[in-house]
Amino acid sequence: MLHYSVDHELMSDLYRDYRQIKGAEYEQIHALGEHYLAIAQDYDLADSTMKSIQGLIRFQTDEELEGVETGIVHGYLTAKAALRKEQAEYREFVELFNGEEKQALNGLAEYVVGQKRIPYKIKNRTLHVDVLSTPALSLELDFTDVLIEDGRHPREILITHLSGERFERIETIKGTDGTEAKITVPYYRLSFVNGLSEGPYQVKESSFVFRGLQGSLCLYNYDSAMEPLDVNADKLPWRILMHPLKAMLEKAQILGVESLDRDELQALPLLCVFYELIQFYLAPTTEAGVGRSLIRFDEELAENFAFSQEDLNATCEYLAPYGMEELTGWLHKAISEKSAFCRYWIQFASMKKAETLYKILTDILDECSRYYEKKPMPLSCRKHRSAVRRALNEYFCRHKWRGEFPNYRRSEASGFLEVSNVYKRMYTYINEKQKAFFVDFIEGVTENSYTVTAVSGYVLLKDGENARDYRALSGYFLDGGRRNSHIVGQITIDDMMSSDQVIELLNTMMQDIMKEFNPNK
Repeated sequence: MLHYSVDHELMSDLYRDYRQIKGAEYEQIHALGEHYLAIAQDYDLADSTMKSIQGLIRFQTDEELEGVETGIVHGYLTAKAALRKEQAEYREFVELFNGEEKQALNGLAEYVVGQKRIPYKIKNRTLHVDVLSTPALSLELDFTDVLIEDGRHPREILITHLSGERFERIETIKGTDGTEAKITVPYYRLSFVNGLSEGPYQVKESSFVFRGLQGSLCLYNYDSAMEPLDVNADKLPWRILMHPLKAMLEKAQILGVESLDRDELQALPLLCVFYELIQFYLAPTTEAGVGRSLIRFDEELAENFAFSQEDLNATCEYLAPYGMEELTGWLHKAISEKSAFCRYWIQFASMKKAETLYKILTDILDECSRYYEKKPMPLSCRKHRSAVRRALNEYFCRHKWRGEFPNYRRSEASGFLEVSNVYKRMYTYINEKQKAFFVDFIEGVTENSYTVTAVSGYVLLKDGENARDYRALSGYFLDGGRRNSHIVGQITIDDMMSSDQVIELLNTMMQDIMKEFNPNK
C-alpha cells in the first residue's frame, strides 16, 4: 500500500529547509515558519505538524527553538520510516517476478520514481515504459492487459510513491461445448502518486491493473559512447575516455557483476581504479602545471578514493605486460603515500608518457565491448552522418590533407624558430625539421541531436617520428612545448535540418578551422 501523506511530505521539506538556515537570525527562521503556515492553510494537517510550524513562528529563545527542532526532526524521521516501509513492501512485490521483468521493476523504482516524467498512454491495452537508457544498455517494461482504475488520466506522470500488489478474480469462461466454468485469474495492481500537480502537495493517488508483464534488456557496445563535448573543455582525451568507462561501470552497478562477460570481469578492478583517478584529475579543483610545485588539488577528494589496496594490486598485475613500471610503482603507494601519489598522478596524466596508458585503457574498453551490438543512433545522426563524413573527407582532400574521417593530418617544414606557450611557460625551438598539424572530429549524440566537435593540434616531430603515429588528441599529452591541442569548432545537427543547412554549418566551421593554419587568409 502507499504510505503517502501531506504531513510526511511537508515535514520532509520543512526539515530540509530548516537545516539550510539553522543558526540564522531569529527573523529568518520566523519567516520560514510563516512560509510553511501559508502553505498549511490549504490542508487538514496533523496537530504535530501544525505545532512544529507554529513553533518556528512563536519561539523567542534558543531553548524554545531547540524544542521546536526536536519536533521537526521527529516528523522527518516518521516520514522516512513510512517511506522505507513503502519501499520494503514494493521489493516484496517485485519478488513475485523473475528475470528481466524483475530487473525492470527494480529499475522502475530506482531510475523512474521521483526522477523522470513518463508518458501515461495505453495502446492496445499495453503501457510501455522506457525505464532506463545508457550508452551500455536499455531497460524497458511493458504492462499488458492494462486497465486504469481512476478514469480520465493525464498524458504524462511523475511517480513519486509506488506500491504493488497481487490479487485474484473469479472469472467465467465458456468451453468449446458451451459449458461455463469459473476459474481464478491472477491480477496485479500498481498504485502510485503522480507528483505533477498545480501546487505544492496537490497530488493525486492513481492506480492501474494489469495481467501480464514483459521486461526487455538490451546490452550495447559502449566503446564509442559519447555525449557532446563542452567547447571549453580541457584535458580532452580523459574526458572522452570517461564516457565509455562510465557506461561500463554503470552497467555493472545497475545489473550486477553477473551481467559482465569474462573480459569485463577481468578488467573491472583496473577500470574502477582509473575511473576514480581520472574523475579526480578532471575535477575543477585539480590544476596541473609544469613541475609538481604548481599542482593543486582538493585533498578531501583524495581522501574519498574508494579503491582498496587489493584493487590497486590487481590493477598493477593487469598492467604488468605493458611495461609501465614507474606508474605501477606509484599505484602500489596510492593509499600509503596518498598526497605524493596525487601529485605524481596529476603530472603524469598531463604528460606525453600518459598517452600510452590512454591507449591501453581505450583498447581494453574496445575489447570488453566488441561483442555487443551497436546502439541505434538518433534520427538526426542516421539522417546526416554519412553526408557529414563524406563532406569532410572531400574538403580535406581538396586542401591537400591526408587521412580520412575522423582523423586528418598534414606536415610541413618547421620555421627556424618555433615558439609555443604551454601552462603559461614559453618554449622556443630552433631549427626543428618538421611540424605536423592534425584535426580530429569527435561525434556526440543525444536523444535529439548529433554533434561534431573539431580538435586541432600540432606536434614538432623528432628524428624517426612519423606524423601517421599521432592524432590531434596527442597534443593534450604534453612534451615541453613540442605539442599542443585545443577545440576549434563545433556544430550541432537536429533531425529537422535539411542537407543544405548541414553542409552550410560544416563549411562555416571548416573556414574557421583553416584560419588556425592560415591566419593571414
